[in-house]
Amino acid sequence: MPISIFESRDLTTAVNKIIPINTGILDLLGFKNEQHSADVIDWEIISEDTRLAQFVSREATEAKVVKKTSREVATARIPRTWEKKVFTAQQLKDFNEIGKIYNATAAEKDDAINRKILEEIDVLQNRAVRRRIQMACSILNTGTIIINQDDYQATIDSGMTTGTLAGGDHLIDVSGSINWSSTTANVPTFIHQVRQAMSKRGKKPKICIMGTEASIGFMSNEKVQKVLDNNNLQAGRLSLNSLQDSSLIPIGYFYGIEFYELSEEYKNDSGVIVPMINSKKAIFVDNTSDAKMHLAPIHRLEGQNFVSHQAEYFIDSYTEKKQTLTWEIEQKALPQFKDPDAILSVQVIPA
Repeated sequence: MPISIFESRDLTTAVNKIIPINTGILDLLGFKNEQHSADVIDWEIISEDTRLAQFVSREATEAKVVKKTSREVATARIPRTWEKKVFTAQQLKDFNEIGKIYNATAAEKDDAINRKILEEIDVLQNRAVRRRIQMACSILNTGTIIINQDDYQATIDSGMTTGTLAGGDHLIDVSGSINWSSTTANVPTFIHQVRQAMSKRGKKPKICIMGTEASIGFMSNEKVQKVLDNNNLQAGRLSLNSLQDSSLIPIGYFYGIEFYELSEEYKNDSGVIVPMINSKKAIFVDNTSDAKMHLAPIHRLEGQNFVSHQAEYFIDSYTEKKQTLTWEIEQKALPQFKDPDAILSVQVIPA
């Protein structure tokens, strides 16, 4: 049967069955959906102390409490996007004409109409997915999600600290001492220092997501090339002919870490085109740690009843003045990393 462009139920079912095309970075980071029953959620930012079980005496009558140095229990309202697409009467006529294929069976006509409808839905869904990617990349870049639109302002902190590699911080700048734009910088030694620093936190840097300038610096570095050319040292390999997933470019393996370049851009709230990942950054991530895409229900007043829809995406459909059809797509999503120690965001090229 064809999808009805006038029925919210049909459209909502369709949009939640479509597999988004460009989710490579979210999949790579290990995000998993978690549905909530309210718009405001709490989550604990974990940072354990020694990670060692505590001794007790033989006479002890009570177990030791596992101590945590959690910075805080974070609370946030899950951000909401709500957009609409308006179809004119002529566009609706075009939808109808699609189904009048000469000599086509009823099933073929239905299939043609459904493909056209799914194309339109995919455009709306892709905008929502790109917003989720942008929020996740904002955490990787700065440790925060900042929303600064005319009608909505919010700052959501992820508990990441700014400082040094030795200090156990998450946002660091080494561009003054190890500038990746210099072909003679000792990039291999620094990458090993990153592995050491994250290992002290009980984490393993499994992937590195680089901005465009950092990626060029890494591949052009003489010491990286020398290590890779050493047949007696199995340090890794660059695989620049790997299949590319949209804007996520596989670079290869080095020192046990899988390197990628993310070249995707977006237009920020000020109308300026900026990269999803800071072009001067190399961001090391343990993608086996807990990463959640928090989802909230979509609320509607249907007749005289208040209804909460537990749907990842929700589409309303209605007509206005018998001249236009409007689709409204709404979603509420917030990406968060439960453990900031799983991220080391490094500026490797001077600003």
